[in-house]
Amino acid sequence: MRFKETVSRVLSAANRLVLAGVLGWSVLAAAGCGASGGGTSGGGGTSGPTPLAAGGATDIYVVQASATGVPISIQDFAAGSGGSVAPKGTLLPPANFQVQSIATDNSGQLYVGGTLGQQTYQYEVLVYAAGATGSATPARTLILADYQGQGFLPIAMTVDGSGLLYVVGLGNVATYAATANGTSVPASFFTLGSSYTGVGGIAVDSTGNIYLSNFIATQTSLSGELLVYAAGASGSATPVRTIPTNGVPYGVALDASGDIYTPAVVETGPVLGPVTFVSAEVEEFAGGTAGSAVPMKTLTGPGTLTYAAAAKVDSVGNLYLLTVGGGSTGMPEVMEFGPGVRGADAPAVVLTSGSWTGTGAQLAVH
Repeated sequence: MRFKETVSRVLSAANRLVLAGVLGWSVLAAAGCGASGGGTSGGGGTSGPTPLAAGGATDIYVVQASATGVPISIQDFAAGSGGSVAPKGTLLPPANFQVQSIATDNSGQLYVGGTLGQQTYQYEVLVYAAGATGSATPARTLILADYQGQGFLPIAMTVDGSGLLYVVGLGNVATYAATANGTSVPASFFTLGSSYTGVGGIAVDSTGNIYLSNFIATQTSLSGELLVYAAGASGSATPVRTIPTNGVPYGVALDASGDIYTPAVVETGPVLGPVTFVSAEVEEFAGGTAGSAVPMKTLTGPGTLTYAAAAKVDSVGNLYLLTVGGGSTGMPEVMEFGPGVRGADAPAVVLTSGSWTGTGAQLAVH
């Protein structure tokens, strides 16, 4: 079954739990750093791909799934790499740990959220030192629990500039202190209430406002929106802004100026019947956008943006897009675009790997 057809049928918390465990669908907020990401020559639009800007991300992290589709490891690739390349390193969480979400912080630490166990699950975030590979021991292991002491699935995560960790569960968002370890009480916690249908990604801006991508699945239609919550939201929170999207959004990212990016997929057909893929695009909205608005830019790519699953923007504006089960090769790809791309612009480079048997819908850059 196609990735998007599968996700389109997510109509209940139970279904979301199963799919998140199998596919680990999440998208992470934007915060890149490091030395030059490389690139290729050429201009934008029809004259050729826009090269990657120097001074952006150095590492791209992709979740690797087992042959049976279970996300079990994280591969680290050099940003700016194109073609089928070998990873710089592979991180192997403990046995029986299924990866659900990944994020990085400004220091390069890698956060890996997931479930441990086969019958009785424990929900954890493993924090690894920058550059950790193989069966490295986590520097910290955060055992997730809400204010009622119940564990929750880490569907998506991001880390802000101060090191505060934001974790999206099934209908809630918890934040944890930068040094949280073991079973820790969240620094803050809020529920999404009636606004929540199916959150796939989270981003946080420089003032602490929280952005969530939300797909809306009914018996007859698929649509989506971006929900914006005020910094420090708690209790049963209400969005301060809602931005409808053209397609179903499977993530959200912010650039250095606060502009909002979401990889969205347009599909037609009843949710419980055959779903027809129409197109995929990355929609860019101005920071502060509220209500129905036409995106400032829409990137449709050169006919290869099928099943856009995750997007990241680094500190200099390079865009990284993960496609799952689509792309020009029919295999997962990471398309790397230079700043300011739009329309049918081609990626500067396209990364894939012969080692991929499949990927989770997860992407992080640093």
